[in-house]
Amino acid sequence: MTAKAGEIARENATYSCQNCGGNVAVHNGKPIQDCPECGHESFITGARTLSNQPTVASPFAGFGSFQ
Repeated sequence: MTAKAGEIARENATYSCQNCGGNVAVHNGKPIQDCPECGHESFITGARTLSNQPTVASPFAGFGSFQ
């Protein structure tokens, strides 16, 4: 998914610049800023989520060791 500078962020995440690959950390409900690296305004969303993500447990957790 893509986003533009000035739009309101839909999640806490790091958005990746489509021009240079620079990252912009954004917070839910706040406007997305221009890329700090090149000033570009288009981003790929979901590069990395900053918070509120569930921890994924190993499917074998708690079952001893497997060989």
